[in-house]
Amino acid sequence: MHVTDAHVTNAEPDFVTTGPTTVAGRYLRRYWQPVLLSRELRRGQVRPIRVMSSDFTVYRDEVGAAHVVAPRCPHRGTSLVTALVKGPDLVCHYHGWRFAPSGACLEQPAEPRPFCHKVQLATYPTREIAGFIFGYFGEPPAPPLPEWPEVGDFPYRHRIECNYFQSAENVVDDVHVPFLHRDSVLSRSTRMVIPQVSAYETDFGLTVELRQARSIEANHFIMPNLCYVIDRHRDGVTFHLMMAYVPIDDTSHNHFFSITTQPRFVGKAMAHIANGLDALKGDLDSWYGKHIRKVLDGVHPLRAAPHSPRIQDSVMVVGQGAIADRKGEHLGQTDAAVILLRKIWRRELARFAAGQATPHYARPNKFPARTVLMT
Repeated sequence: MHVTDAHVTNAEPDFVTTGPTTVAGRYLRRYWQPVLLSRELRRGQVRPIRVMSSDFTVYRDEVGAAHVVAPRCPHRGTSLVTALVKGPDLVCHYHGWRFAPSGACLEQPAEPRPFCHKVQLATYPTREIAGFIFGYFGEPPAPPLPEWPEVGDFPYRHRIECNYFQSAENVVDDVHVPFLHRDSVLSRSTRMVIPQVSAYETDFGLTVELRQARSIEANHFIMPNLCYVIDRHRDGVTFHLMMAYVPIDDTSHNHFFSITTQPRFVGKAMAHIANGLDALKGDLDSWYGKHIRKVLDGVHPLRAAPHSPRIQDSVMVVGQGAIADRKGEHLGQTDAAVILLRKIWRRELARFAAGQATPHYARPNKFPARTVLMT
């Protein structure tokens, strides 16, 4: 069913808060979530991460496998960020307790009578695809994690200081592209026109159709917080993008995306240049945050900021506030996908709160309404 009217409820949006005891937080934990880029974790490295207001430790063992575990040692509760990686295992630096990837305690070297069998470190299923490290934080068993062979040449992540759902709404709101991104690399996109917008629910989430004079473009939102887009440019390059919006807490989130182009050498060249430039920026989260704040504080106009779609989108969603006040909105027909996304989320959270099983949003073999050129 297509959504074309502007009716939307002003009920409190339950999808905003995602802590471990909230409905949306428990719901999101039933799905795999990207937590880091693969390249952000070297062999033998241990890092802290925060996902949906909960802390975890992630490490890459000496074989190369990534693992997500509890943030603290079950002995005396110290942070495992200081732990050592030994082979596939994690060794607490405080008293030398050693833990296998399964969480089993293997050694307690200072104990005259070890009681390893009584100790278990909490662990979480961990996988890597498309340049991302994914973790699963919900009740077992973990659902299958779909593969994404279309993307992976250029994975990226940056932190945005507002609620994650604002970015999720932004990605299905494609009408902003010809206005916000006309001074960016997207200026060559075939989406640089104002389309007729419609949205309809699918078995994986929803599809947004953007009808132009001679073409139909599409965005595919995969519940609960992924999006897949095919973006054609007038110079003959096609971008395949997968994006994910993962709460850090209720007022900040990580925006993940992974890109592959056709022809592929274009994307690889772009990634090589972008990675080189990013190396000069230092801490990317601080770099992005600095430019976003300069615009929102009135120090620089948006046109003076770096002409990056990532910065432009981030300025807009952060500009809505740490948590957007949706009660003051005036939505129109071009907001059809935003309206439908909220409708699906509210319905699914109500079902989940009532005890129904979470749907398995399997990655479809063929997306409907792919980008096509009309004759």
